[in-house]
Amino acid sequence: MLKVELLSKKTIKPSTPTPPHLRTFNLSLLDQLFPAYWVHVILFYHGGDRSLNPAGRLKRSLSETLTHHYPIAGRIRESSPGGKIYVECNDEGVEFSESVIDCDIDSVLSNPPIEEFVHLIPVKHTYFSIDEPLLAVQLNRFKCGGWALGVCVSHRIADGISMSSLITSWATAATGGGTRFEAAACLLWRCTMRAAGDSARARRPHAMVSVDVRRRMPPAALGECKVGNAFVMASAVGERVAADGGRERQGFLEETLRGAVKGVNGEYVRAYMPKKEAAGAVVDERLMFSHWCRFPLYEADFGWGRPTWLGQASYEFCNFVLFMEGRGADGMEAWVWLQEEELKRLRNDPELLSFTS
Repeated sequence: MLKVELLSKKTIKPSTPTPPHLRTFNLSLLDQLFPAYWVHVILFYHGGDRSLNPAGRLKRSLSETLTHHYPIAGRIRESSPGGKIYVECNDEGVEFSESVIDCDIDSVLSNPPIEEFVHLIPVKHTYFSIDEPLLAVQLNRFKCGGWALGVCVSHRIADGISMSSLITSWATAATGGGTRFEAAACLLWRCTMRAAGDSARARRPHAMVSVDVRRRMPPAALGECKVGNAFVMASAVGERVAADGGRERQGFLEETLRGAVKGVNGEYVRAYMPKKEAAGAVVDERLMFSHWCRFPLYEADFGWGRPTWLGQASYEFCNFVLFMEGRGADGMEAWVWLQEEELKRLRNDPELLSFTS
């Protein structure tokens, strides 16, 4: 029998308040009609170090995730008694519980006591009540250092796909958010600044990174059309990197780039257009990053198999880096457009060579 001891329960709120114009989220007809019960899943992790507690990171990253999935942190309301329901996005927050289990994870996974798994989720009842939080999670820690994360979300606002999207967004935030791209982008940012020597770009290290705004804007703002542009460029300004290495600035550049991306929201997009023309004045001093690493282009099978490789032709501009999935979707490739002399120096950069194959 599972012996689960509840240690704590607290409310997690979005890291950034929801703007006033997004305070009402209207539920669809399907949301209105669907039975009001809880959807849940339990994720088991072996962990490793029993001295490490993932609670702090999970709470912080959940708070960040709720900023982008802001309706989840709200509460269900009725327009009138028995009338239509909607979500008041008031940032009241979600429930986060912590518990410990008096056994090792392997003893549970080898012979799962399914009937006792109800103790690993925070909501024990089936049907959702209108005054409850829309999301509740429970972190269960095993004696061995492994842990299980029980996630419950109201079916009023999410189905299995929506819940999966929320969890993967949360996981991305917990690991730093796009860490593979950020690490590669900052590596090339440092190396290209060194390759630029004494140029204006080296003196004013200014990077721009493309940010998809589809999940950062209300759906009505973008419409249902599958064509058109839905990205903006986030601006990041770093410090000059010393020619003899500059590795001590790695954390600073990552933090700068991550902060620029996190700052892109509805308000940023509205302010973006007036700045667009003025931004062209410094185009030669900026390094532009774009990434296609999550595009499923290697799955484009027209009947003769999947692509062997993805490539690019030349552009007539410089200071541009495009990240794409590697050959056969293995690893990541960086397509770099620089001035010829800078490109020669970049190819011989010791730090870059230590990461390339």
